[in-house]
This record gives sequence, structure tokens and C-alpha cells, in this order.
Amino acid sequence: MKLRLVLALALIFGVLTPAPSSAETVTIGVAYDLGGRGDKSFNDATAAGLEKAKKSLDFSVEAVVTDGTSEDRDKRIRSLITKKCALIIAVGEGYGPTLQVLAFEFPDTQFAIINDASVAAVNVSSIIFAETQGAYLAGF
Repeated sequence: MKLRLVLALALIFGVLTPAPSSAETVTIGVAYDLGGRGDKSFNDATAAGLEKAKKSLDFSVEAVVTDGTSEDRDKRIRSLITKKCALIIAVGEGYGPTLQVLAFEFPDTQFAIINDASVAAVNVSSIIFAETQGAYLAGF
């Protein structure tokens, strides 16, 4: 699962890598799901992928954590939009309804959502995993 996340993030970041002559650092926004880092799941896997990508790519990370309400998710994503993040990664399916609205409201902003394929917008990349296959391999 982590390898697939790292590969997906590397693909996304490869598109966003600025030209060498650019002096401006790209900012990637990440909206962690309820609990934030330390969940030993998608939040931690996303953070690990970002840390690995930072070793070879020049970007900064602006991170927020939701309290779990739809109003707060909207507020957190909007805060990243106002910070002009080149890409906003939303962790968890709870962000799906929020991104469905904001993707159309902000068509020039690129979004990615982890573990949700329900958002139908050209500026949203869905990163999903076959969790049952990984669980089977782990003996569950």
C-alpha cells in the first residue's frame, strides 16, 4: 500500500516539478483526515510519501487536520486554496463531498484524494488501493 502511495505521489509531483530556472518553491497542501499523523494508516502513509518525495523534489508542505465535520473539511481545504498550493491532497473519503463542490468552484486548483474514487472532476485525481488484496497477503 505504501509503495503504491509513494508511486502515485511521485507521479503527481513529477508533473508539478518547476523548471530549474524557477526560484519559487512549490507548495503542496495536505488535508489529513481525523486524527492526523500517527494513525498508522492513510495519514501516516501520505506523510511518509511526502517525506520521501521531498528528498528528491523541491517543495514545501502546508498541512491541516480536520475535526471530522463537513464544515471543517470545507474550511481546511479552502484555507489551502487561499495559500495558493500547487496541489492539494485530501486524505480520506470524508473529503469526497467537499472536493466535489470545491473542484468546480476552483477549476484551476489541482486536487488529489486518497481512498476515494467518487469525485467526478477533471482537476481531481483519485488514489485508491485494493485493500482486500493487501489484507489477504498479510493473512487477514
